[in-house]
Amino acid sequence: MKFNSKTGLCASLQPGQHVCCGRGNLPDLRPKPNPDGSCHEYTTKKDDFCASIAAENGLTVEDLEKYNKQTWGWNGCKLLWSGVNMCLSEGSPPMPAPVANAMCGPTVPGTSKPTGNTNLADLNPCPLKTCCNIWGQCGTTADFCLVSKSETGAPGTAAPGSHGCISNCGMHIVKGDPPASTMRVAYFSAWNFNRDCLTMSVDMVDTSRYTHIHFAFADLTPNFKVDVSRVQEQFDIFKGMKGVKRIISFGGWDFSTSPGTYKILREAVKYENRKVFKENVVAFVSEHGLDGVDLDWEYPGAPDIPGIPAGDPKEGLDYFAFLFETKRMLDPSKTVSFAAPASYWYLKAFPIEIMGAWLDYIIYMTYDLHGQWDHGNKWTSSGCPGGDCLRSHVNMTETVNALSMITKAGVPSSKVVVGVTSYGRSFRMTTAGCTGPMCTFAGTAKESPARKGTCTDTAGYISNAEINEIIALGGNIKTYMEAGSDILVYDDYEWVAYMDDVTKLGRENAYKAFNFAGTTDWAVDLQEFRVAGEPGHEIPTDIVLGPCNAKYSSLDAIVADKDKIPGHCADQYVLSVLGDILKGALDGYDKIMKSDYDNKYNTFARAIRETWNNNLHDFYLTSTDEYYDCVMQRFDNGNWRNESVACPPKYSSGYAFSIYLIPKDENKLYRFIEEKYHIAREWIHGSVTQIAPCLPEQDCENYGKLIGPPALRPDFQIPNPKDSIQKSLGNLRELSEFVTDAAEDIKIGLFLDMTIDAVDAASVPVLMIQAAVESMKQIYEIGKDIEQKERENIILMALTAILFIIPGLGQAASAVTGLAVFARIAVVIAELGGAALGAYDIAQNPDSAPLGVFGILLGGIALRSALKPFLGEAAAVRRGMSARQIEGLGPVVKEGLDKIGTVAKLCRL
Repeated sequence: MKFNSKTGLCASLQPGQHVCCGRGNLPDLRPKPNPDGSCHEYTTKKDDFCASIAAENGLTVEDLEKYNKQTWGWNGCKLLWSGVNMCLSEGSPPMPAPVANAMCGPTVPGTSKPTGNTNLADLNPCPLKTCCNIWGQCGTTADFCLVSKSETGAPGTAAPGSHGCISNCGMHIVKGDPPASTMRVAYFSAWNFNRDCLTMSVDMVDTSRYTHIHFAFADLTPNFKVDVSRVQEQFDIFKGMKGVKRIISFGGWDFSTSPGTYKILREAVKYENRKVFKENVVAFVSEHGLDGVDLDWEYPGAPDIPGIPAGDPKEGLDYFAFLFETKRMLDPSKTVSFAAPASYWYLKAFPIEIMGAWLDYIIYMTYDLHGQWDHGNKWTSSGCPGGDCLRSHVNMTETVNALSMITKAGVPSSKVVVGVTSYGRSFRMTTAGCTGPMCTFAGTAKESPARKGTCTDTAGYISNAEINEIIALGGNIKTYMEAGSDILVYDDYEWVAYMDDVTKLGRENAYKAFNFAGTTDWAVDLQEFRVAGEPGHEIPTDIVLGPCNAKYSSLDAIVADKDKIPGHCADQYVLSVLGDILKGALDGYDKIMKSDYDNKYNTFARAIRETWNNNLHDFYLTSTDEYYDCVMQRFDNGNWRNESVACPPKYSSGYAFSIYLIPKDENKLYRFIEEKYHIAREWIHGSVTQIAPCLPEQDCENYGKLIGPPALRPDFQIPNPKDSIQKSLGNLRELSEFVTDAAEDIKIGLFLDMTIDAVDAASVPVLMIQAAVESMKQIYEIGKDIEQKERENIILMALTAILFIIPGLGQAASAVTGLAVFARIAVVIAELGGAALGAYDIAQNPDSAPLGVFGILLGGIALRSALKPFLGEAAAVRRGMSARQIEGLGPVVKEGLDKIGTVAKLCRL
């Protein structure tokens, strides 16, 4: 040790650490940056930890944390992974180690370090400009698209339990310029006369409603000629129709995937065949005076269509080349369109951005999102490893996700015609009564036991006409909405997801809000049973409910206007105001945190200490002799002796010797103080106070002192939850965005849940946060001498400001440091009622209703999950709150809820 004099060296010595074996100082062993400015790189190994790495290289753990702030995948020394390329010096960080299965980002094997200012996260972008997460995986859902910050904030990291987006983040729909006019496309199944019933002639399509008819499908021969001989009669009627755009469609699922025909489109678009195919199509359109051509190839480049060989990855480009050349060859008045899948797996083979730029419009097949084929595939249904869960093939959650995908990919929204359906996908439920999204269906991927429709005669596929007939017959049926989709359950085990006319119209209006080109309905011959020569039922062409375009600045303004507000607008208006209230409150709290939070908190802490010290002085005045024996140390005749005396303040013998307080029963003493004053034993010590004067000639150590009365320990501190408040405010920003977005989604028809659930779920948290910031603003610095009532008011304001904010931590709120102290403080003022009771409940009870609402809401928002109806759950907790619980949250919350309740009485449609 004589050569290594550092204090504590042996206790802190790490494997590989350098020490001196002779006189002198250790050389500087710290690694140096490389000549190109990059840092000295090290790749972590199994069982590495920062202390050993630092010691071996003459560094400290703090050095490693400092050098690696911008290192990809750096989760800090607390969570050091194996295989991380890290810095052991200053300098630019290294490229991350490659990950074998990475598809995007800098961890894709073989990726070179970029030059210039290229961001590592932008390397190897995903197809379709979809989101890339920290694991190098591409996708469109929350697992890929939500940004999540780790404790270090280093690139390529995310918060525990999340996957963190690194590039092309977000799940938003990109709204483009509006289309010149809105399209309503009707697909007509020309072969529908092959059915025993539910047949329809093409001239029965309502041309006052639909702008385009896509005649599906013309055949293609092996030598790429157009053939309509199988549907000649209907085609002849179709081409003579007036007042509607007449588009001939080729392809379809059967033609694209049947062993006898799948090769035709694959071969037709190849360079050597493209000219013949193009000329044949153009000649057919021109010969029959049609208005355009539509291709429905399902799907170019697809690697996994059952029963046929995998497609060539180049087919997408060949497909575009054919469509582009056809467009150039046709008369400019004619259109060229194609159908695109709403699936990332299949759409990524399409050069969709350039297709959207050069072709007239895209038929976007936002249907068949689920079906019997999901069975056994763990990737098809989120949260359902067996792939056999009851999910709607037209659910709005996945539809919005698909619309985000295609518009983020670069396709203008005005080129996208969004799919709606006149059929349902059906399943045979495995358990009667279990109808939710985690309930399962029977059968296999290839065989559905679902009941067949009378006319469609296909298990798993049933027309709206047949669905409406089942509903009209009544009996054992149940209908409801889920995830923006109509659901029918009948005969205990039959489950169908579909769209009725009102739902389709709602979708149409929602898509208009994002400037989509219009809607396309597969297929009009499935809508209803028709009789030749008779009109079908009238389909509404516009929602009869008026728009909700008013703007309110406060709940008071809504209440004042309630007699004029249409019932269907009430929830939207309330949510919009709640969103504004929440944003304003959070902004206000943030401002306080950056300015005078510390002063306000110190004022609160001082008020608490003074209150408890006064309580202990009250104990001294009223209860000392009950809980203590008192002994005076008296000097008499040259000797000191102990003499039992009455305890102060009753002692009055006139002597000024010091008096000692000796507890009769310590447990009983501290239990009394805790129960009466809510002061914990560990916060108290036996104090020494001067109760009588001491003359200079006396031994003042032994005169005039009272030794042992309980007082707060000098080092006792009221815990400061500042860090917890900061984290909570960050979480609550997500709630603010959610409430604002929910109001906007209701306005444009994209909100999938019950709107009243959103209002009830959000109201208590928003109003509590408003109360918190108003309370914080009222805390002011106090002087030395203030009345008890004034102190209590300061404490109440501070507790409201703190305890009404920390529920924003969600489940972590119950673990906030010092919460037990706040619970005791809350008891002190609970008798004041109002918000004091609510603060006490939050501090004392981890299962309190307000904490429950916050936890459910924030958890659901974080997961962005459509599988768990978190709004309904949170709303149910709010509705279950008693009048006393609401009263206990104080006047801001109670009065706000009363105003919302007034508006909630409006009739909702």
